[in-house]
Amino acid sequence: TGCVIFYITKLAFEKKHIDWFINMVLWVLVANLLYGILQVLNWDFIYLFSEWGNLLGARFTAPFGFMSNTGIMGMFIAFCNPLLASRKGHFSTVAALALFPMFIILHSSTSLIAATIAYLFVFYFKYTKKLFIITTMIFALFGAGFFMTKADTIGTERFSQWKLALTDSSIHPLTGWGLDSFRNFNERK
Repeated sequence: TGCVIFYITKLAFEKKHIDWFINMVLWVLVANLLYGILQVLNWDFIYLFSEWGNLLGARFTAPFGFMSNTGIMGMFIAFCNPLLASRKGHFSTVAALALFPMFIILHSSTSLIAATIAYLFVFYFKYTKKLFIITTMIFALFGAGFFMTKADTIGTERFSQWKLALTDSSIHPLTGWGLDSFRNFNERK
């Protein structure tokens, strides 16, 4: 998706307009973050009376902004992180670094990995190589390790469910167990 957006941007904009495009995307990020704060405070005026509001009990604990999903919000932040870090000055680098706690709040480990790689890529070209190596070590040892052990796993919790589903499907390969097969366990299953 990023490559397609880059290609469309390259075709549609001249080089002098790229700054305007990046700033526009970053303002969308700011709007999403501010709306996420409203969601945490339970002042959500878009999703409160929608199907999502009924499904979630009209109480949002994760600030997904206008994206309607924490995973999509995590991907959007990962997309915006290198755009923010590439702005001029040291403040933009620190501001991009300040977005990383959002991945813990959103429980989005894949987005964290993508944002880390993109952030380090920008960091490599923006600062000295010595500072890049130090930053890389900090990210690799502390950031990713802490996140994957304390905040979120990288999908390994699904393996036991897949094993159970494959075992159950091999017992009755054609007919299966029918509807509601994982809820009501008895002596036959």
